[in-house]
Amino acid sequence: MSKASFILLALFLLAIGAFLYMYTSPHTASFLPAFSNRAETPLPISESVLSFSPNPVSAKAGQNISLDVNLNFQNDLPTVMQLEIGYDPTILTLVAVTPGTFFTDPTILLNTNNPRTGRISYALKCLSNSSDCINQKAKTAAKFDFIINPYTYKSATSVTFLPKTLLQTKENSDVLLQKNDAKIIITNTTPSASPSGEIIQ
Repeated sequence: MSKASFILLALFLLAIGAFLYMYTSPHTASFLPAFSNRAETPLPISESVLSFSPNPVSAKAGQNISLDVNLNFQNDLPTVMQLEIGYDPTILTLVAVTPGTFFTDPTILLNTNNPRTGRISYALKCLSNSSDCINQKAKTAAKFDFIINPYTYKSATSVTFLPKTLLQTKENSDVLLQKNDAKIIITNTTPSASPSGEIIQ
């Protein structure tokens, strides 16, 4: 064995020895994160709550229903609200969306509905940044009117707040929201047929 090969082998063995010492040494435990002792990060508390009213709703197939979007807010007054609403278009058909009384004289920035995917985008904004544009005694921000498919065989569905729903203050800061979806209980539905032709109630 040449002298150079001997030196390389010696260095390799020293490196292995050093690695084994560091791996098995009790002092290395201090370099590892103490997951068992790490304090849990508390969950943030929602500053405002968006909810539907009434909730739940009980209605017959073919009947019209109205859902109010109510806002209970804290801290800074909101000046912009964007509602992203999801629903099942095979069960519900959107009839109309109207602003509530929470904003005294809002500008409608966005009002679209995709009846194929069941998605509504509706945004309101205060005309001014003053507190006068908010009716602090009112809770209803918007009203959604639907009609239930008279031929549906499903006994329940829901209307949901999608993730892009947001509320902003006059400083353009997003408000942390808790969102409560609506459940719709459908009565007097049309029976559906099984593949064998048997009627399923």
